[in-house]
Amino acid sequence: MVSCYQSNTKADSSKTLQSYTKPNDNLTPKDLGYGFKITFGESEDFTDFKTYWDTKLYKDNKIIFNDSITEFEIKGKYPSIRKIGNDYEILLFVNDRPSIEKLYVLKIHGDNVISKDLIPYFEMLPKDIDSDGKPELVGIMSYYQMAGENYDMMPYLPILIYEYTDSGITLDSVETKNVNIRVYDKFYGFDYCEKYSFKGNERFDNELKKYK
Repeated sequence: MVSCYQSNTKADSSKTLQSYTKPNDNLTPKDLGYGFKITFGESEDFTDFKTYWDTKLYKDNKIIFNDSITEFEIKGKYPSIRKIGNDYEILLFVNDRPSIEKLYVLKIHGDNVISKDLIPYFEMLPKDIDSDGKPELVGIMSYYQMAGENYDMMPYLPILIYEYTDSGITLDSVETKNVNIRVYDKFYGFDYCEKYSFKGNERFDNELKKYK
């Protein structure tokens, strides 16, 4: 069995919980500006003995986003907000343990969430990689393990390039393809895939180092 996709599902948010909210300083609203504020909570289900997350985003005191699945955290500059034209882009830090850390992107028009996306957590400052006048960010969506008899084979793990544009952070599909062709000699898609394996691919590490 091989995998060529990613899953971020941790729990069934439609389930009715016999739970209580634990005391948590993060329940104090964090002001993001532009009329937005956010709270992070944590609940325990005594029936299944599981922990569930409770994140609420408000616009002018109205709840416009509520998530009880994803483990959001305050880390560094996140959560952050950016005004893009008549819309807003909010970036939330995701502790996706045991997988790699990620960012959750909310795009908001008025008091409506119009798009949601999960993207890499970027450990770099934006910079114009391909000299097109737009700053880029580079990241990966998964950890990987070396396999094979001598543990010298790695799976296909695409390096993803995102751009800061006037309409928000977007995937630069052209540059993403170019980077991964340099690494793997061929583009195998935008998702992690164990169907393919590559012997000691030093080009992967070298390519990532260019952008840090």
